[in-house]
Amino acid sequence: MVLLTLATLLPVALFGAAICVLLVQRELATLRRGAEARTVAAMTASDAAVGSWIAALEGLAFARLGDADFGAFAGAAGRFLSTRPDWRRVVLSDAAGQVLAAAGTPRDASENHEESFLEAVRTQRPAVGNLVRGMADSAWRLAVRVPVLEGGSLKYVLGADVFPQSLSALLHAQRIPESWSGMLMDAGQRVVATSSPTKERVGEPVPSVFSEAVAGSAPGWLARGAAEGEPGYIAFTRSQLTGWVLAVGIPVRVVQGLEKRVTWILSLGGIGALGLALPAAMFISRRITGPIASLTHAARAVARGEHAEVPPAGGPEEIRALNAALRAAADAVRERDELVEREKAAMLKADRLKDEFVAVLGHELRNPLAALMAAAHVLKNSPAEDAAVIKARSVVDRLARQMSSLMEDLLDISRQRLGATALNLEVCRLDQLVEDFADSARALHVRPIKVTCEPVSVMADPVRVEQILSNLVQNAVKFSPRGTEIAIGVRREAGDAVLQVSDPGEGLTHEFAQLIFTPFVRGRKADNTSQAGVGLGLAVVKSLVEMHGGSVSAMSEGPGCGTVFTVRLPVTLAAAEASRRPAALAVVPAGRTILLVEDDDDTRDMLQAMLELSGYDVTAARDGATALALAAQAAPDVALVDIELPDMEGYELARRLRATTGAHRVKLCALSGHAWASARGAESAAGFDAHLTKPVSPERLERALSELAR
Repeated sequence: MVLLTLATLLPVALFGAAICVLLVQRELATLRRGAEARTVAAMTASDAAVGSWIAALEGLAFARLGDADFGAFAGAAGRFLSTRPDWRRVVLSDAAGQVLAAAGTPRDASENHEESFLEAVRTQRPAVGNLVRGMADSAWRLAVRVPVLEGGSLKYVLGADVFPQSLSALLHAQRIPESWSGMLMDAGQRVVATSSPTKERVGEPVPSVFSEAVAGSAPGWLARGAAEGEPGYIAFTRSQLTGWVLAVGIPVRVVQGLEKRVTWILSLGGIGALGLALPAAMFISRRITGPIASLTHAARAVARGEHAEVPPAGGPEEIRALNAALRAAADAVRERDELVEREKAAMLKADRLKDEFVAVLGHELRNPLAALMAAAHVLKNSPAEDAAVIKARSVVDRLARQMSSLMEDLLDISRQRLGATALNLEVCRLDQLVEDFADSARALHVRPIKVTCEPVSVMADPVRVEQILSNLVQNAVKFSPRGTEIAIGVRREAGDAVLQVSDPGEGLTHEFAQLIFTPFVRGRKADNTSQAGVGLGLAVVKSLVEMHGGSVSAMSEGPGCGTVFTVRLPVTLAAAEASRRPAALAVVPAGRTILLVEDDDDTRDMLQAMLELSGYDVTAARDGATALALAAQAAPDVALVDIELPDMEGYELARRLRATTGAHRVKLCALSGHAWASARGAESAAGFDAHLTKPVSPERLERALSELAR
């Protein structure tokens, strides 16, 4: 409650402090403007008085010097002085300073050569000198000199000695506050007049606080000087007529008093406001903290997972809304706990599936390896034409394909989860792809296959479509009795190309049909034993079909009733047009020379042997330098280049082969264990025409070479 009250009052206090600072600054600005205005007004009055002195002398000269009668002029000057009690003497001199006529008090030895006389002779303009003390009476006076010109040349200088007391009277009339110090000073740093009628300082040296402050400073406001020896503020201005300075000093105590007065007024108002606000804040805080205390118990109940109950205390409506929110929070906590438990169960299931996958993968790899080792032993120790050798060859070929398919499924799942699978889309005949695949499967005596196709073209990757077909047919072979027929159909339906693979095998339950495309999920035989495989084939099918913008589903009437897998791919406009054109015949290469660059000896030897069996002229190299030397001797038609070589990357070798073969356009095909989209982009940039992912089947290699020959 205390904190709530303080939180309510603190903004009020901060606001009051801010207002206090702003008011003090405003009062200081008002004070400054007032001081500057008084300074300008006083200086204007002083300049007006001096201007009247000059005008009086000019009028006297104009009226009495026309006939050069100096005696008559002296009489007129005497009468003029009788009307000017603050004037001491009038003197008429020639340009050399020789007195021609005078009136008033006796002559002073300093009259002819004071600075004002010399300034008037030099500039031929009126001049006002600094304070001068007379030698006879020791009284301070100001010398005013007016040049008298005739024909543009200086003829006389008419001067007057004036007492400065009249200027002090002008400063007194400006009503400068008594606590302030107003002072008019001449160029010689002496006091000409002050604003204080009780402190007459005429002729005294100007206090250093004034002289140091105004020296070299532009007229305005200074906060570094002192008034009457005290640190304070000074406003001053400089006369354009006389060069004198009029300064007004404000003591620090005046400014501090102003600040204290504003602070006290606001403090008293703030205390009064706080006195009223404190009881109100405490009353409101009790209205809030009371119901909050009961809600605290409800919140603790929520934390323990219990049902939250809040007594119906008479609090604000917001408290009742918070009660409902706490009830909702309790329900949300229970739902979260249930979700966490489900996620834990899912994680445990995923962990169990992973363990099963690792065990199955070890089993699936050990069995083919054991058979391959036995087949290798038979091939090594039996005559070439022995039946066991022929059987071993068949085993090696079959198991190599099986392991290659397993590795492809593993890599495909990894690439698809990373988003690194690339599709090489083109318009292709789906029915033709199915016919070609069925012919290949029949040649391998996999199983009787019945094909029913309508001409349908799709925008697809032919290699991936073949992979989809292969995985579906392999699944059908696994789960159907030996000798039974597998049916493949292609038709067009409602703008889609429909591919169906049917088998008369084990069939599916409705529950298992929902899980069959999940990675690592394996089907079971009728005796409830798991089928061979790692449970990735159908997951790969689903991912590839969805990448093509299609869908795949499995349907079965139940266990023992067989299964129908249906793949739907969209038919684009370009693909529909291609369906009405006859399929082009493939070009089969013949008698082409191939440069094979592979650092792995076994892979290089077996690929070379496989290519030579197909009728190609093959030259092999294990590194980039050897490959460049062989290409320089005889440029090949096709170069199969491994990307990772011991002395240079395959990309660099591709660029050098392009430069080495010159005008002969060699076809470049990359061999790599990677199939990422980024690797495809780097290969294209290096100049490769095709890409093959290891391991390469004879059929895929033959197809790639045929495409390069076009």
